[in-house]
Amino acid sequence: MPLYLIEGSKDGDMFAETIEADTMEEAEALAVERLKEAWGEDEAEELSDLGDAALVTEYGPDDYARDAAPELLVALKEMRREYARLHDFISDMIEGGRLTEADIPDDYAAIVDQLENCATADAGAETAIAKATGTHLESEVQMRDVFGAEGAEIFAAINRYNDLARASEGFKCRSCGREEADCSAEPCAAVIADRER
Repeated sequence: MPLYLIEGSKDGDMFAETIEADTMEEAEALAVERLKEAWGEDEAEELSDLGDAALVTEYGPDDYARDAAPELLVALKEMRREYARLHDFISDMIEGGRLTEADIPDDYAAIVDQLENCATADAGAETAIAKATGTHLESEVQMRDVFGAEGAEIFAAINRYNDLARASEGFKCRSCGREEADCSAEPCAAVIADRER
């Protein structure tokens, strides 16, 4: 059912409420009833009779997006967290030699390409979150301004490492019992043997 916004004012007081209605006519009738209650004007029959000003507008795309924004932001952050874990697990397997083209010859190139595509999409999501929350990625911007494209790559590499560390928290190497991120950086004998296979 479409949403409509009722807005009204009287003697400096403001009224705003979102309602559901099938048509504009139904929305205006509901608005009259709500504003009559709000302003105590039981005799009014039309919007123009109520308070100093009254208006009913149908929701547009921007209005629906504004209302959904908080939930979308939470969902996007959660998607990024889960995606980061998956991306880092697969990347670590590839970089550590535990997942090679020989293992999956038909799919390896597609997986590597898709990881890169996902990283690009994730960067866009990070920027969107920064804008939505009023923060900004000043570190990346400064690195790019000072060092050019290479600076942006350095910043991205640092972020990937930090993301891997966060994603690996609580995961232990099954061979030596150390934190997974530590064992990946300084592999134990079992991991080295696994990589050399």
